[in-house]
Amino acid sequence: MKAPRCSFVILVIFACLFMYIYHTFSVAQSRNKGMNDECQTNQKNNISQNFGFDQMNVTENLKYKVPNIVHYTWYTKKPIEWTFLQYLSVLSASKFIKPSRIMFHTNCTPIGHYWNRTTQIPNLEIIQRSPPIKIFGKKVLFFYETSATNIDRLLILNRNGGICLDTDVIALKSFDPLRVYPFTMGSESITKWVLLSGGIILSEPGSTFLKIWINNYVDDQSSQWAYNSGKMPTKIAARFPEDIHIEMTSLHRPSHKELDQIF
Repeated sequence: MKAPRCSFVILVIFACLFMYIYHTFSVAQSRNKGMNDECQTNQKNNISQNFGFDQMNVTENLKYKVPNIVHYTWYTKKPIEWTFLQYLSVLSASKFIKPSRIMFHTNCTPIGHYWNRTTQIPNLEIIQRSPPIKIFGKKVLFFYETSATNIDRLLILNRNGGICLDTDVIALKSFDPLRVYPFTMGSESITKWVLLSGGIILSEPGSTFLKIWINNYVDDQSSQWAYNSGKMPTKIAARFPEDIHIEMTSLHRPSHKELDQIF
């Protein structure tokens, strides 16, 4: 009697072990399927809530569309002293974005101690360039000094591609995860609604969205603050969402109204 009882116990143990292995395998398969479905959904969605290293494993083997070149555009009527914040912007771009070139397009180079420090940053190239005077036959208004800068950065990106930054942008991460998209901008809205900002633009040369944006300068409204650089691309994105990747929180948030989120 002992032998049959022993065989029965062994059989029960094997049955339990089989059920445990089968259950574990099924759960793992279900979890992987859920993750794959989620990944596919996120890939179909133009708007990302998350930027950075979470996407690195997904994107590191993909071909980059945006060249790793950083552009700054700086047009002034007279030499202006360069600030510590502006120096920090270029330095952070060099340290974190690690571009092959930092192209500083200007008609009048800045002055001062921090500009001298900036010129020592590796890969910085000063490109002497006159600001655009007309676009589509219309005179560019300098109602705000940024008007020519906003136009010219689009023309530069259309020709060369790269990453255009305002001089108050501080980079904290590599931009490589975003370079796989043909065109990327970020929203500065603190609500769920999109309000694009031209302070950071990534584009491949001659991207579709960029060409549409440039052509829409026939509706140039430089007298309205941030119309050409913010409201105009926001309207275009609503009509052509397939031509732009939008970062909702990573590029321009926290805003000046969310300083508590910095700490």
